[in-house]
Amino acid sequence: MYKDRSAVGWDFAPLRELVDPNRRITYGIVQPGEWQEPGNGVPLIRGQDYSSGDVAIENLRYVHDNIASKYTRSTVKEGDILLSIVGYVGLCAIVPKSAEGANITQTTARVSPSGNIHSGYLAHYFRSQDFKEEVKRYTKGSAQPGLNLDDVEKMVVRKPQALGEQITIASILDTLDTQIQKTEALIAKLEKVKEGLLHDLLTRGIDENGQLRPSPGQAPELYKESQLGLIPREWKAGYLIDCVVKASGIKPGPFGSSITKDSYTEKGFKIYGQEQVISENQDYGNYFISGRKFQELSEFSVKKGDVLISLVGTIGRSLLIQDGYKEGVINPRLMRIRVNCDIALPSFVAELIKSKPFSRRLVALAGGGTMPVINKGAISRVAIPLVPLNEQEEISRRIMSIKNRIYSESHLHSKLLAKKAGLMDDLLTGRVRVTPLLKQTQAATPA
Repeated sequence: MYKDRSAVGWDFAPLRELVDPNRRITYGIVQPGEWQEPGNGVPLIRGQDYSSGDVAIENLRYVHDNIASKYTRSTVKEGDILLSIVGYVGLCAIVPKSAEGANITQTTARVSPSGNIHSGYLAHYFRSQDFKEEVKRYTKGSAQPGLNLDDVEKMVVRKPQALGEQITIASILDTLDTQIQKTEALIAKLEKVKEGLLHDLLTRGIDENGQLRPSPGQAPELYKESQLGLIPREWKAGYLIDCVVKASGIKPGPFGSSITKDSYTEKGFKIYGQEQVISENQDYGNYFISGRKFQELSEFSVKKGDVLISLVGTIGRSLLIQDGYKEGVINPRLMRIRVNCDIALPSFVAELIKSKPFSRRLVALAGGGTMPVINKGAISRVAIPLVPLNEQEEISRRIMSIKNRIYSESHLHSKLLAKKAGLMDDLLTGRVRVTPLLKQTQAATPA
């Protein structure tokens, strides 16, 4: 990197020249001993405590004062940067004020910025592509990758010479990080709302007034006993086999030998597999077969409204084939559910299959275990509620509404991440300067 051209007013420096000379780069406690009760002893920051990019204060363990006293050199202060040097090498976080006085483990290097480098700028730079290349260059080992402190000190940092420019860059990226974190928090909140809504809709349903029915505890007269437990009186208890078409309504994929790598083509008819079900994305993946092979396997083809599930390892996931799908076939690890639309909506069945009660019943019928293998007989016998079509429509509409909200926020989240990646590449290399912003700020500041 030293040979790279630097923007005017920028330079390169090894990390050893950017740390407080009285607080050199160091690792922490080697043997923490027996954990102490929270509040007793000294808090210890482990790699897992900052894997998200922020120090999770509430999760810190405590070591005995006698052990911590031998490692006062690695005590952290507000503004220090923690850098993982073992395992997930390169992960970093800034020490917040609330963690000041804590210590670290031997898997973390403490970097204490000197007065000529801004802590926030340096932390953002540690997450840049340039610094990731430096980490990759010096990392040793494969089973347990790691960095030694001598190499960490050699790592090169590109920076503006002016501290004000560093601060402005850090502030811009911090603002974007805040937006990203708020969006992530909203998505997490919406996911919880969706989980609760799904449970209520699939157990209580919607009454004739378009309202969620009161719970059995609130209005027991609205429910009846069934093999599923209490269900609304308007519902019936049945089995998955009751709501599929008679011919090939439940269709496992072909034998494994029917689709091999030799039959793959660069384009043609799509092969649907676990990757589409797991991601719930029918457009994912790029495995294809020829038209001739498609005709041979036509009984395993998919069409709009089919629900695909995995036979192994991913119980609780389903994929509803919708408009815009590519013609193709399921592979040997999937099963196709073709719904009888006079009895059920495909979207409703897809949500039932993803529900926790359905998963529990299916696992029990498949013989239990951590990796149950699903077969046609087992899934045919899974008990489900048979709900009036008009109620299914309203339930599906409400589920789709919350899913669309989550999709919208997730799309925004992806855009923010892409924007941040672009800004980091521009701002942390000097390709795009913030000098005009800095001048505006200085001009607006009273003398």
